[in-house]
Amino acid sequence: MLKILLGIGAPQALAVLVNAARTKVAAVLVGPEGIGVISIIDQTIQFVANLCTLNFSRSTVKFLSKAHSEGGDAFCDGYAVVLKALLVLGTVGALVTTSLVLFRIDLLPAVIAPYKILLLVGLLGIPGMALASFIPNALAAAQYSSGSARLTALTGLVMALASTFGLLAGGILGFYVATVLIVTVWAIVVVEYLRRVMGWSITQCAVGIAAGFRRLGNVVSFSILFYAAAFTYQGAFLITRYSVLENLGEAGAGLLHAGMSVALLMNMVLMPLTELFFTPRVTRVGPKEEKFQVAMEFLKQLTMIVTIFSLPAILFPHLVLDLAFSTKFLGAAQYMFVFMLWQSFALLSGVCQALLIGLDDMISYTAITCSGNVLAACSAVVLVPHYGGIGAAVGFVIASSLVLLGTFVRLKLWHGFALPRNLVFLMGYSLLVTLVLGSIFRHYGAWHGSTLLAKAAAALATVIGLLLFLSRNDKLALVSFFQKVRSGPW
Repeated sequence: MLKILLGIGAPQALAVLVNAARTKVAAVLVGPEGIGVISIIDQTIQFVANLCTLNFSRSTVKFLSKAHSEGGDAFCDGYAVVLKALLVLGTVGALVTTSLVLFRIDLLPAVIAPYKILLLVGLLGIPGMALASFIPNALAAAQYSSGSARLTALTGLVMALASTFGLLAGGILGFYVATVLIVTVWAIVVVEYLRRVMGWSITQCAVGIAAGFRRLGNVVSFSILFYAAAFTYQGAFLITRYSVLENLGEAGAGLLHAGMSVALLMNMVLMPLTELFFTPRVTRVGPKEEKFQVAMEFLKQLTMIVTIFSLPAILFPHLVLDLAFSTKFLGAAQYMFVFMLWQSFALLSGVCQALLIGLDDMISYTAITCSGNVLAACSAVVLVPHYGGIGAAVGFVIASSLVLLGTFVRLKLWHGFALPRNLVFLMGYSLLVTLVLGSIFRHYGAWHGSTLLAKAAAALATVIGLLLFLSRNDKLALVSFFQKVRSGPW
């Protein structure tokens, strides 16, 4: 399993590097204020995109995975139906929301009104965004996890190059013009490529969208519950960013974005491990005990990867912010480790949430997830005016930790899923490392010899601690992997 996870994670790591280069260019060109504006517009567009498309790009993976286990024809029909639904919903949604911005901007929050033109341009990219985000999930549902990861990374590269060129040519407006054009063209190209190579055609299913969804199963009822979770998640982000913009201004929103972005880069690399590898396996038809075993093994591997991945950001927050953005963003170093802790909780709870979905316990998944998202939004409204960016970070940590606890309780009491004690200790160790080391080293940005020595010792101690949790088979697999890396291409 370790080899598979690394095979999926490697393309995502490349995507992170590309995205980091794009972010660096944007940070240097427009500074914290410009980054703050971009983050607000992007979050608003993402919120509207999920609102319009009912989040079908993600919620339908469960049903496509089941359809794939029934045969190629069933999967192709399901793929065509979802693709058509996303195209229709995305196009209608883009037209409705752009009309709203043009003629009734007064209905939107006042804080977004100054950015009307940018928002109008960005909203036109919703149909392309919907298709581009769905296709990698469809590949994963068809058991092409590595191909899905590579496509995601390639899409990130194309979008990063386009947006960077647009920013250089026309500032923030050029950024959005280039992004909308390329995401639309890219979605068309990928859909056509899959039609030629895989035989997946949008005209594959002769019946209408509604009839096609009925063939797949209870897609609509499932998607409504899944949509509620995604809607509140995006809403929590939106409310937090609006609260920071209102209380701290564009520069404050830029610093918040910097702190969040470093943590979300970890999510960008590691969440696809759950979505592209784990989720399709637990949503397929199979015994519950088999899903439990996959979940425990996956949680163990993911926890170790999360711990290692977090170390650079929590040990060298000033350096990471300087490299990813610029020295103007170093104010976020004081609370960036809290965002890393938030994402550690989020990644681990994501596995448990996927298991709930695989067990068809959607009501519990929705209730727990929505409760956490609402708590995060409320925390932002209460804490940001008094504590600034760190208040937003603490609110996210509280919410994500309660989601993790809630899913564990539900899985144990209703489904009989109990984690081994060794795994519980490993997860606790990982979270404690992030909290303790982050609290200590957020104050040390200088490159003095004693500071470097302390950070090196902390990193070494963390890795040694992780090795104590590895089984013999894990160690042998790790040694075998590095031997293959040294000997040449896999």
